[in-house]
Amino acid sequence: MKFLTRLFLFLTVSLILCLAGLQGASYFLLPSILERKLSDVFQAPVSVEGAGANFFTGAIYMKGLRIGNVRGFEEPDLLKARTVSIDIGVLSLLTSGLEVQRILVKDPVVTIEINQQGETNYVRVGNRLFRWMEKLTHKKLKWIHWITHYELGKIQLRRGGIRLIDKRNMERNWNLGSVSLSFARLMFPPDPEEALPAAVYLNAKVLGAREGQVLLIGRLHPFSVRQSFDLSGSLKDIELSEYNYFLPHFPLRFENGVLQAKVKALCHDGLLEMDSHARVDGLLLGPKPGEQFETKKISGLPPKFVADSFNDLWDKKTPFEINSNVTGDLSDPNFNLAMTVRKSIQDAIYKPVKEKLEEQLAKTKNVALKSLENTSSLQ
Repeated sequence: MKFLTRLFLFLTVSLILCLAGLQGASYFLLPSILERKLSDVFQAPVSVEGAGANFFTGAIYMKGLRIGNVRGFEEPDLLKARTVSIDIGVLSLLTSGLEVQRILVKDPVVTIEINQQGETNYVRVGNRLFRWMEKLTHKKLKWIHWITHYELGKIQLRRGGIRLIDKRNMERNWNLGSVSLSFARLMFPPDPEEALPAAVYLNAKVLGAREGQVLLIGRLHPFSVRQSFDLSGSLKDIELSEYNYFLPHFPLRFENGVLQAKVKALCHDGLLEMDSHARVDGLLLGPKPGEQFETKKISGLPPKFVADSFNDLWDKKTPFEINSNVTGDLSDPNFNLAMTVRKSIQDAIYKPVKEKLEEQLAKTKNVALKSLENTSSLQ
């Protein structure tokens, strides 16, 4: 009995010393290992200033992470972050599930680049990561097949920045600052009893001539074949003249105007219902240059005529407001959400122009009739 007790104590102490030794060695060995493995995954240069692991709690951290951009893109970095920490649920390794309790990324700078061919770097990286995961689970590591359930408790980005750079159109570049982004309860396969298992939260500043604000909150089902989500969002103090690219086929430009908007979108199994309210202060319109826009008609009228008429007829002290309701099936190839939203904006702009023109035409007719009556009476 004493022998078994001493053997148990010896093995326990040995295990603790081994883990402590591995933990100490991780500070020297882990940075180079992570650089090599991450470079293989992303197919891009990766540098890590420092890294370490706590084998007792299942925690891994990196300092000064820098992931270079993938081949075919010009910007130097895909992602930079001051620190990245990953907490793994150690007890989950004893079951058929793998639980990552939290991934925390502090002070990240994310660069989304669209190259001259219209490709997006993060789309290419996402496809590459998906193929890597398939290869990992189905070919190389057969022992990992005993894991049947994956769960990510929370992934957070704190004090981040997001840059969009479109090499085809430099006017389309924009920046978000002070980004707080989080996803909670990402599970695969998803719980069939929960319609919307994952939560999302985004709060960011829109950097430009005027500092705006973006807020998004809600729940979604990221792994369903037919999309399902319940999202609410708002935009505040957005200078419209800096974001004409969001309506690339709309024949009018926003020359001036500050946007405040609220959107509520509910989608179940691909069936979407979206309500929105937008208010623009100081709206001023102009026609987009180019033959492709000059030949387009807005409800049968030339774009320049509509813009000039709107600017002349609309009282600039009165906010311009749009209320819209959009419904449709996202799986229907004939349903185009962007086109539907664009049409609602066109109709909202054309309606006051049409009403004002009809009003003026009616006044002109009345004046003409009175003039004829007066002429007849004189005769």
